[in-house]
Amino acid sequence: MNHPSASAVHEDPQQALQIAQAVMGNRTKSMIVRHLWTHGDSTGSSICAETGISGPTFSLAMQQLEKWQITSGSIPSHQRHGRAVTYSLDQTKIRGLVQLWFDFVQGQIPGQSEAPEGS
Repeated sequence: MNHPSASAVHEDPQQALQIAQAVMGNRTKSMIVRHLWTHGDSTGSSICAETGISGPTFSLAMQQLEKWQITSGSIPSHQRHGRAVTYSLDQTKIRGLVQLWFDFVQGQIPGQSEAPEGS
C-alpha cells in the first residue's frame, strides 16, 4: 500500500511507520524533537541543558534522528569531534510521520510492531 503520508516521509511506508513509532515511542527522541520544534535550531549542549538529557543519551538519539533524516547538524558528523554543532528539525518530515502514525492508530493503514534498526 502506498499511503500519501508515508511516501512524503520515506519511500517504504512500513519503514516510515516504524520510524514514526520509534520516535514517538521514545521519550528522549520525543524531547529532542519537541525542543527543536519549540526553540528552533539549537546546539546539542543547549538541548541537553534544557531537557536534562545526558550527553551520551543525546548523542545516541541524535545519531538515529539524523540517520532517519528528521534532524540535521550544521557540521558533517565525521568533522564534529570537539566542535559545537547546531541541530535543525525537518518539520515537514515530522508532520508526515505524525500523520502517518495517527492514520495507523485510526486503523486506516496496516502496520507492524517491529522497531526499525537502531531504535
